[in-house]
Amino acid sequence: MMRQILEIIACYVVGLVIGNLILLPYTGVLVLAFAIGGALMSLPVMILVIIVFALMRGSLLRHLAVWCIAAPILVVMVWLTIEWQMNRSTWGQDLYWFLLIQNVWEQVVLLFTCASVSSALFWYWNRVPPTAVSPVEQPRF
Repeated sequence: MMRQILEIIACYVVGLVIGNLILLPYTGVLVLAFAIGGALMSLPVMILVIIVFALMRGSLLRHLAVWCIAAPILVVMVWLTIEWQMNRSTWGQDLYWFLLIQNVWEQVVLLFTCASVSSALFWYWNRVPPTAVSPVEQPRF
């Protein structure tokens, strides 16, 4: 299990780097600031992912593809909830107003990109490799 937790941390770092590099044409010279800020702001989400993995390890590894497809969406939903509760709900506006802010959607795109790269890499490292079927075991039609 420790190897997979280290893989989660490695996927987190690789996802941050590649996700920011993918959006480099959009962010420009601010890519380094976004990478550092994203690492600090998403640290609680990564800790939550490690806790969920530790609690649900069996289910996650049995249904790895499903979890890896759902993970970026779940990470974005958790981040939006945290962002709303911690920062924006005290501004006196409603949730609809919050979802219309362009800055929020830019952060969501960056977060989804980083989470997708991390999730794909975690799937690649933990997938069950296909086994070769010998000619004797092949089904006959």
